[in-house]
Amino acid sequence: MKRVINFFMPKEDVFFDLLKKQSLTVFEAGKLFGKLMRDFDDLSLKEKQVRFKEIDKLEHEADNLTHETVKMLHKNFITPIDREDIHNLTELLDDLIDLMEDISRKLLQYGIEEIPKNLFDLSVISLRSLHEVHNAVSCLKKPGSIGTHLIRIHELEDEGDEVYYKAITALFKKEKNAVKIIKLKDLYEEVETLLDKTQDVACVIEGIVIKHA
Repeated sequence: MKRVINFFMPKEDVFFDLLKKQSLTVFEAGKLFGKLMRDFDDLSLKEKQVRFKEIDKLEHEADNLTHETVKMLHKNFITPIDREDIHNLTELLDDLIDLMEDISRKLLQYGIEEIPKNLFDLSVISLRSLHEVHNAVSCLKKPGSIGTHLIRIHELEDEGDEVYYKAITALFKKEKNAVKIIKLKDLYEEVETLLDKTQDVACVIEGIVIKHA
């Protein structure tokens, strides 16, 4: 992709800084989410609750950044990229961390005792995609290498689809407990939605790059 034309004004850097900070918060929450999934089977209920509260804290920080970005949009007539794109991007980033907080909460609410391998594998793929999302958002101001990260997000979403379909097939084939099926199916769908949202982020960024190429 071509480098975006250098039309950004220094005073407008605040939007890039806020989006980058928000994407970093999302990625940091993703690392905590990944550690929760990795260690889940060996943690006590109290330890799981502590891990959840750490993710929940970052979710509130991300909310504050979203509100700050929207507030800045209302204050500034001139923005470095389309106002709608900034708004969509900050809302999607907020959606990502909301989903991780929701999944973590449901693991406790549903009384899940063991993380199935397919669910863990899907969470690992989502963490990799969240890393690429942060990399892509960080490149918005100087997007020379942004294409590499966007391509990787799409590849990871495809990879996640394969694991998701495999997991759902195995769940209905092997699991006999109807309540457990309902719980696990919901969790699989939530993590799959998380991956879908990372692809939505990539699509918004691709649109930004095309508009300003």
